[in-house]
Amino acid sequence: MTDYSKLLEKSKEIMIWSTIFELVSWDFETKMPPGATGQRSEQMALIEKLYHDKAVDPEIGSLLASIKENEALDEEAARNVYLIQRSYDQETKIPSELVVEMAKHHAISVDTWKKAKAAKDFEMFRPALDKMIDLNRQKAHYLNPDKDPYDVMVDLYEPGITVDAIAGVFGPLKQGLVPLVKKCVESDYKPGMSFMNQPVAQDIQQKISSALMTFVKYDLTRGRLDETEHPFTTGIYDDVRICTHYYETNFVSSLFAVLHEAGHAIYEQAIPKTWQYQPIGASCSMGIHESQSRFIENIVGRSEAFWTYFLPELKQLVGGTLDGVDLPLMVRAANDVRPTKIRIEADEVTYSLHVILRFELEQQIMRGEMETTDLPQAWNDKMAQLLGIEIENDSEGVMQDTHWASGMFGYFPDYAMGNVYDGMFLECLEREVPSWRDSVATGDVSPVLDWMHQNVHAKGNTMDAIDLVQAVAGKSLDAQPFLDYLNAKMSSIYGF
Repeated sequence: MTDYSKLLEKSKEIMIWSTIFELVSWDFETKMPPGATGQRSEQMALIEKLYHDKAVDPEIGSLLASIKENEALDEEAARNVYLIQRSYDQETKIPSELVVEMAKHHAISVDTWKKAKAAKDFEMFRPALDKMIDLNRQKAHYLNPDKDPYDVMVDLYEPGITVDAIAGVFGPLKQGLVPLVKKCVESDYKPGMSFMNQPVAQDIQQKISSALMTFVKYDLTRGRLDETEHPFTTGIYDDVRICTHYYETNFVSSLFAVLHEAGHAIYEQAIPKTWQYQPIGASCSMGIHESQSRFIENIVGRSEAFWTYFLPELKQLVGGTLDGVDLPLMVRAANDVRPTKIRIEADEVTYSLHVILRFELEQQIMRGEMETTDLPQAWNDKMAQLLGIEIENDSEGVMQDTHWASGMFGYFPDYAMGNVYDGMFLECLEREVPSWRDSVATGDVSPVLDWMHQNVHAKGNTMDAIDLVQAVAGKSLDAQPFLDYLNAKMSSIYGF
């Protein structure tokens, strides 16, 4: 066995350990008894320690050195070695004690956040948040003491990109979105849409979910759908699970959540099997991941083509709730631009502004430029500035997302970067498969999935996100295609 083959075996073990941690985390969010948090924190900490021990095995370092000196590698093997080296360098810089402490605190912090959110009491959550911020700063310092800590964290989710590069995209994005939101809100086209809040029983919503998963070709022999507080997707290859949350008087919340999470899952299920358990046999980045989920949710799921197909089926499922709702009204309702307090309920136009708000606050938090005591008011001020929204309590404000409780500082920008990537991908899709909307209108999403598979899924992690986008679109990062798409779509719907 060559040193390269030995290295891949060790990498496979590490990936399998990560899937075990993901499975335990999934259970924590979905099925775990509410009183088991302390016990689960110990379990998660042990798994994280075992994973970390595998990841920092000195033999990996020896194999990497030997391979670079003695073996000629093709392009795929060279990328595998690069990715393993990158991960090894990161893992060996982080003390095992910090890994264990972060894993334990993750379970405690998320549980505290859930209770504080239910109680609408930020002060209940703040000590856990302070500790999570401190742990992440420590992690960033160990990884690169000479670099902006927020740059370090962003690079963990979107390798190769910098905070300055993101800001360079988000600036024009914000400038383009704020006036577009104003045009939509001030439009005279305001039909009655009370049907969107009519009660739809959970068992009916579950049938809607099944129909949607069938439409997007999410393979349930290798996946499942469960209910949780915050929708998410977890898993790789042959076990990719998604979650949603049902609200009786807001059936479209779950509808779009299922489309979104299924978009994530389709990506994972489509990674080439020939690369299974290799570093290149993984998703490219979290930004690309978000591009896949948001493309299915928004560019497909909020399109007139989709509703041409799905509205008749939806009407059959919900009975008389949608009587009198025609296609133009449903398309308008699916694309209702209305500034809202909650990010996951935000429409396609305002959504990125929610993310930009978090991106700006995260920089201040990670750099120590803001104390958590000031965070709720800073959040509320930015909501008023960007969206004209007044926050009434911290559960609908600063505590609405689980990411900070989970320690995922640096992840939020990927949501809006996914939108930017989507705009660039859509330009290519429109040029290369101009009839894709006609196919979707008949219930066939294959042209979209085939294009994504060829250009994104099949590439796995053979290149960083910015290089993938450059290869697909033939140009560097640009927010304008996404803005052009939104302006064209909304001007058609709203008549401006």
